[in-house]
Amino acid sequence: MKIILPEEGQSQEIGKRAGRAFIAKLPDNWIEKDQDGDTDFGIDYLIQLKNEDSCVAASFYLQLKGTTTPVFVDNRKEISHQFDSSTLNLYRESEPAVMVAIVDLSAADKPRDCPVYYRWLDEDFLDSIAERREKNDQVNIRVQVANVLDESLDVLPYYRERLETRESLISLRRVVEKYSDNPISDIEALAASVKEKPVILELSRDDSGAPWITNPKDLVAGKLSQISEAISANKIAVAESLLRKVQSETNLSDHEKAELLSLQGTILTLKGADEEAIKYFDEAYQTHSESRYKINFYESTFRKGEIPDKDTLEKYIDNLDAEIYKECVLKAKCLAILGQQNEALNCLDNHASDKTTITKLLILTLSGNTEEFDNFASTINVDDLTDRQKFLYYSFIGRRYFLQWSNGTGHINKRQYQSTIEVSL
Repeated sequence: MKIILPEEGQSQEIGKRAGRAFIAKLPDNWIEKDQDGDTDFGIDYLIQLKNEDSCVAASFYLQLKGTTTPVFVDNRKEISHQFDSSTLNLYRESEPAVMVAIVDLSAADKPRDCPVYYRWLDEDFLDSIAERREKNDQVNIRVQVANVLDESLDVLPYYRERLETRESLISLRRVVEKYSDNPISDIEALAASVKEKPVILELSRDDSGAPWITNPKDLVAGKLSQISEAISANKIAVAESLLRKVQSETNLSDHEKAELLSLQGTILTLKGADEEAIKYFDEAYQTHSESRYKINFYESTFRKGEIPDKDTLEKYIDNLDAEIYKECVLKAKCLAILGQQNEALNCLDNHASDKTTITKLLILTLSGNTEEFDNFASTINVDDLTDRQKFLYYSFIGRRYFLQWSNGTGHINKRQYQSTIEVSL
């Protein structure tokens, strides 16, 4: 009678052989701690790294994979292995870092002679396959066969750089916390700003000792700023001269190209070439989707002989984001022109009242609601307004009384207010 005894399964045998191959290849400064049991969730070892003084200086996780049927790709330059997306998601959320090691058990009869290949599954790599992780239950990961794990492997420099990066980010967080009520949000905003405006990094290297930011005049962004300053000072000839110099620059980013086009449009507008200016504002918006270029283009269409038609205004309304202040203002104006006063005023309620005071006067003016205009205007404390707001406030009040006395109604058609729209924009 044959006695039934426990039998080692194929996966168990592969795991055992892979473990023996891995242990045979370990560098001397690695201290491995096997994560025993069936609850490791994609982590087989905790590896502690010793430094030159034989002191434990860092640690990381390692996932070991063995295969008897390796899949080589790219002319055998890489070996491909499948991982569960849920495990990769865990790695992305984990600290410390994770290394994956793949053992090719088909290469030799003895495990110690089988090659072991490795790859760091760090944040940059895992983020690069984020879409694949989201859409698939399993993801194939390639490991270069040039990345051999053996006794000579020294990962300490890599890990030291990783720790230095972490310390730098911790320092950044601590500084931001001193000046921010929401440091996480502000750090994310800072990262987005650097991505959009790399010149910020140049500003951080300013060694002038001044308590203000110095304009990096030698960079394209600095030259664009000089053009803007010349336009603001009404030095159009100077602005045009600087603009021609920037046009000869190569390797402009899309953001810089858009700004250059927008500045060209602004100069043309000041010279009275509104139709031609619209083309530049439109091209700027097509080049870069930054809010300022959208607003510049939309506003430029109000400077033509007539206000945009109903379909165009409705398209603007759909594309403008009420959460962004300047877009909200333009959206409210478009709504008011279409006779939707309440919707326009509700749109402005997304922002602080002290910022929207003048715009509300415009909305009530466009709506022809003289009674509500008068009531709202009487609640405004002029002393609380900025100089520009005071100028616009008195402009609206002056128009209101002039037209009231001249025709007895105070009601003004949209064409009469076209210039008012341009001023308040």
